[in-house]
Amino acid sequence: MLTGARPFGGTNISEVLAEVIKSDPDWEALPDTTPGRLRQVVRRCLQKDPQQRLHDVADLRLAMAGAFDTPVPEPTAAVTAPSLQMWQRPISVALLLVATGAVVALAVWASTRPGPPELMRFSVTTPASAPLDLGGPRPDIAVSPDGTQIVYTASTPDGSGSQLYLRTVDHRESVPLQGGENGVHPFFRRTASGLRL
Repeated sequence: MLTGARPFGGTNISEVLAEVIKSDPDWEALPDTTPGRLRQVVRRCLQKDPQQRLHDVADLRLAMAGAFDTPVPEPTAAVTAPSLQMWQRPISVALLLVATGAVVALAVWASTRPGPPELMRFSVTTPASAPLDLGGPRPDIAVSPDGTQIVYTASTPDGSGSQLYLRTVDHRESVPLQGGENGVHPFFRRTASGLRL
């Protein structure tokens, strides 16, 4: 009635209902002389959300009298928030701190990690009568996990049996292990008290 045209167009009821659901009326079609309160009431009557719409003529009378002075928000231009500096953004600061911590940790690790193990070569001489058995599932030699000791089986000096011998990398000579008489197939194992043969 205010504009002289229907708020939603269409050639049949289906098209009109589709327009009601998907679009808003052309608010610019209201005459410039339309009072502000009447504009608010018309907007309230045509709200898509039923909870925000006026329900009956009694609500309309109260709205025209100013009982509901909460205006229906009109579409406005998007408000642009002021851009924050990088140091004002908490996520940027947190990422910067994590990256700095990672670089520091990597530098500390690189400066304190041990270098490559030192390569050592030496020979172990056994009696010709009792050569080492390096093949098979259980060899006659064992190397400690830290590489500083070698234990092997060889024959006793009189050739009557076998003996376990220990050779450390800092000594040239092997020594017979006490209690290693008739020992075979040596190995090292870790226990709660340390490394044991």
